[in-house]
Amino acid sequence: MPTIILFIIALLVLVVGHELGHFFAAKSFGITVEEFGIGYPPRAKKLFRWKGTLFTLNWLPFGGFVKIFGEEGHESPSSFSHQKLWKRLVVIVAGVAANIVLGVILYTASFSIGFLGNPSDFPQSVSASPMQVLFTDVHADTPAFSAGLLAGDTVVSVAGTDGVYVPTTATEFSQYVQKHENQSVTVTVLRGGEEGEIVVVPQKADGAASASIGVTIAEAAHIRLPFFTALSLGFRTTMQEFVGIFSSLGMLFSGGLGNVAGPVGIAGIAGVAYAFGFGSFLSFMALISVNLAVINLLPFPALDGGRFILECFSKNGVSRIPEKVIGAVNKLGFMALILIMVYVTYKDIVKIG
Repeated sequence: MPTIILFIIALLVLVVGHELGHFFAAKSFGITVEEFGIGYPPRAKKLFRWKGTLFTLNWLPFGGFVKIFGEEGHESPSSFSHQKLWKRLVVIVAGVAANIVLGVILYTASFSIGFLGNPSDFPQSVSASPMQVLFTDVHADTPAFSAGLLAGDTVVSVAGTDGVYVPTTATEFSQYVQKHENQSVTVTVLRGGEEGEIVVVPQKADGAASASIGVTIAEAAHIRLPFFTALSLGFRTTMQEFVGIFSSLGMLFSGGLGNVAGPVGIAGIAGVAYAFGFGSFLSFMALISVNLAVINLLPFPALDGGRFILECFSKNGVSRIPEKVIGAVNKLGFMALILIMVYVTYKDIVKIG
């Protein structure tokens, strides 16, 4: 499946899931939700109306939105601004909560369906395939890259002038490559359920002690966990990722945006994750969902965290901060987010180039 389609599917599911959190929280308090949009405007089609909410399909397939009645002040009992402060705050953070719940669900599904890992780390696994040698990364401007090897390829066998050899560990594969410097080696790989042969010539890079083909190698087996074990592990993994991402924010602000992936970088990661199997792709989606939860908690204009702070300065649903000031701050915040996105996208493209 094309990488861009995988990326759009993942983003659509995660953002729509986030917006569903706002939607159901608002509905539970009797707040009118005027529209639930799948994708961003312009509108492509009206889908249906459910409990007073119009569901629409929009042309830009990068997420979704909810339009809640009375967010900027209204006296109607069903308006957002008419609700008590704690209810408004619950509606705001419900999107973050939805992303955390979605993370648990996706991790649980991944662990139940099957994923790549070391069986010794999961003693309660229902099944585990034999250990496989696979490529987790293929470096640019290397023999492997030029030959067409891809991250996610599983090594079936290697063959040279001395016959066919089946490596069972990463070390055995590396030793075979080193012994065949400047010789054509046929690597049989499993990709997408089909076997294929790729010829590569191991070479010694400048300053290297031995020949290589330019790949990162790992050993893994396909593991499947019992449902309740998967659920428990899914919850623990989600919480660990949530805490870990928060703790890494300090390093992000001190180290700059050089290592932050934008849409192009994330799309590439999505393709690699899918190459490792659908279970691995679900784990990738779970991780992005937890990232979205953390990002939306930041007290930054145009994010849920920023909206949370502004609501705390309101009285009876009406902000004590002038609407012009709020509008200006939100616009500046949105512009800043766009500039950051453009910058990290540019960095992604430079890395690919």
